[in-house]
Amino acid sequence: MFEKQFALVEVNQEHAVFRYPVLEEHYNAIRVVHGGVIAALLDTVMGVAVAFRVRPLGCFNTAATLTVSFFQPVREGEVLAEGRVLRLGKRIAFTEATATLAGVPVAHATATFAVIPLKPGQPHPATRPGTEKPQPG
Repeated sequence: MFEKQFALVEVNQEHAVFRYPVLEEHYNAIRVVHGGVIAALLDTVMGVAVAFRVRPLGCFNTAATLTVSFFQPVREGEVLAEGRVLRLGKRIAFTEATATLAGVPVAHATATFAVIPLKPGQPHPATRPGTEKPQPG
């Protein structure tokens, strides 16, 4: 899957940042990066921004809505995506993210994430079987 190409640059209370080096294998029929790849990048960066805030609270998150606006096509280079939590409630998080190429915005997204408390003894969904630590994203 193309998500393996997304590399975490930074995550903290303020934001999450991922980078994606453009690959030709992600081109669509008109030889630009498929919009689904950029949408997945934006979804990922927002989801990680929320996860960083809710995991210490004993919760996990999953996307409930996602809206993406594409400003221009991406053909080459490295896309940076920054995601932020705008508001975190007990059951829902509101987020936004922007993808840029050489400092120029190429897409913007907003999303809401459900914040779900873990039940006692329930493993975190991002924990791989046989491991103790949750995996990123």
